[in-house]
Amino acid sequence: MYKLNFKKRAWIIKQKIKGASASKLALCQGVSDRTIREVGQKYKRFGWDGLKGHKTGRPEIVLNHNAEIIILDL
Repeated sequence: MYKLNFKKRAWIIKQKIKGASASKLALCQGVSDRTIREVGQKYKRFGWDGLKGHKTGRPEIVLNHNAEIIILDL
């Protein structure tokens, strides 16, 4: 689903509401049928907020000031 930005996901949902098939939408966007179904499921579960992208990778850890000092001293 990372090939698709919010605008493309919204377009997919609008087309699904109009009655387009998942296979045609997948062919149009260059993704799998499964990806189209996942976009639809996220929309059903979370609404338009579910279509927004998210930050990938490990979450950033914020250290407190004392820990920074100790690490820098080492």
